[in-house]
Amino acid sequence: IENVDQLVGKDAATVFPLVPDHPLYNTARQALLNHEMVDIEGYFDPWDRWYQLRIFSYDGGIKVFFNEISERKRVATTLKEKTEQLTLALRAANVGLWDWDLLSNEVYFSPEWKKQIGYEDHEISNAFQEWESRVHPDDLATAMKTAEDFIANPYPDYHNEFRFRHKDGSYRWILAQADLLFDDEGKPIRMMGSHIDITNQKEMQSVLDETERRFSTIFH
Repeated sequence: IENVDQLVGKDAATVFPLVPDHPLYNTARQALLNHEMVDIEGYFDPWDRWYQLRIFSYDGGIKVFFNEISERKRVATTLKEKTEQLTLALRAANVGLWDWDLLSNEVYFSPEWKKQIGYEDHEISNAFQEWESRVHPDDLATAMKTAEDFIANPYPDYHNEFRFRHKDGSYRWILAQADLLFDDEGKPIRMMGSHIDITNQKEMQSVLDETERRFSTIFH
């Protein structure tokens, strides 16, 4: 079918040859028998197209509204694949993501973010207090001021290091990196970033510092 004129006046069964066990046929029959409106998405193989159909009973028959959604389906499929790839990469790198809504004070914490500190996805809510309550008391004031200064006067390469409480009660060293999103007036409305567990690096640096201190003492 190259244009609409080729469809006008033709029988629907000629244009869309159906058999009784076809999903579209069954959906149309359901709308007719139950006198109800039905929405359905389907793929029409002969045309290699995806359609969104709205079917409803009308004067003893049915009316069907078609909306082609092939491009939307392709975009959704591509996005799903990219999201899955990103999720796998973040999981492999042990990177947690967070998205802080500065207006509502709600924060999205990714499953990887929660897993870093020993929690399942459903165990932590989307509240800023979930982060605030887990920062080490000795680090909280500095971590908060670093974030507030960044929001008030944004600068490149935001870094914030602090100790973060694990579910088992221990503390892990976290490196937070972030950027801001602004509204049309240039006001920051969201802060998005990552959590990276740098505990091992901190421990290694501590060992190196102690070794250097001892070597210096012995040398002197």
